[in-house]
Amino acid sequence: MVNKHSFQYWRDAGCSEAIWASSTGDLKTLEKLVADQKDIETGDYDRRTPLHLASAEGHTDVVKFLLDHGVEPSPDRWGGYPISDAKAGDHKEIVELFNNLSIDYTDPHHVVSDSSGPTDTSVKIDDDMSVIELLWAATDDNVTAIGEIVGRGIDISVSDYDDRTALHLAAAEGNLDAVRYLVGNGHHVNVRDRWGATPLDEAIREKRSDVIDFLQGESE
Repeated sequence: MVNKHSFQYWRDAGCSEAIWASSTGDLKTLEKLVADQKDIETGDYDRRTPLHLASAEGHTDVVKFLLDHGVEPSPDRWGGYPISDAKAGDHKEIVELFNNLSIDYTDPHHVVSDSSGPTDTSVKIDDDMSVIELLWAATDDNVTAIGEIVGRGIDISVSDYDDRTALHLAAAEGNLDAVRYLVGNGHHVNVRDRWGATPLDEAIREKRSDVIDFLQGESE
């Protein structure tokens, strides 16, 4: 059986289509995925799910659709449930939907050490699957795969629906080899995700001392 938290499963089970569709409010794609018996619930490398993204972007109809099809709210990497995303975006109707469920929600814990510090721009591209593939490779410390993906012409600093980049994931996981490769091949160091966190912030939050030392040296 394929591990649900792997790129192979993510690709084959329709998870990429589900999470991108949820982030853009594409209900028709979600309906087709359900008809094709695809997975509309499993989270990504950060355990972010379609329900998180629909809530973050304020797509009430998508949130209702997912809940009606048995998707249960679950915490992401930072301990945040979809209700936290809805609150952050001031999406009151979605917040009410989650408050009607009998769930003991926890708040997310993000680290942003210097919100006014240097900020690099990440890159957005239309090739959703390649973005996900690159970020999974960084999560797995698979430097060979990272090189192959970038070799296909994918910008090394691409970001996903949460503005997460390969360097965010490699830093969070403590994957020093991947971190060194990414930075050595031009990945922007001070990119910020949806919550304003840099890769260094992620390494600090996860107490990845080797990565912290390396990134602090690169940021000077």
